[in-house]
Amino acid sequence: MRIFFGRDLNQDEIIKEKGREKCFISEIKVIELRYISENSKSQSKSHMAVDSFVNGIPIVGSIELYPKEKVRLKCIGTPMHDDFNLLIRVTAIANQLILVTDKIKD
Repeated sequence: MRIFFGRDLNQDEIIKEKGREKCFISEIKVIELRYISENSKSQSKSHMAVDSFVNGIPIVGSIELYPKEKVRLKCIGTPMHDDFNLLIRVTAIANQLILVTDKIKD
């Protein structure tokens, strides 16, 4: 089982349970983590925490499916309003990964 992390989930527990070699992370998630660390009061410590977290976890992305899926969802009347969430989801599809997230609205 290959695990792909979306957003806002306790990844540490899953990584410990499944192992880093079975986990993947979205480039969007890494961007969000880096933004949060850049915006923190102790940037150096936060940057080190992000680096430690992503170390050894392959970062994946895919932009090929995004426009097609966004149009498809719009045409069937169920557009996604969060572009980051859509990018994360199409990345999981493109890389044939199981998406683990607590964002179930979209």
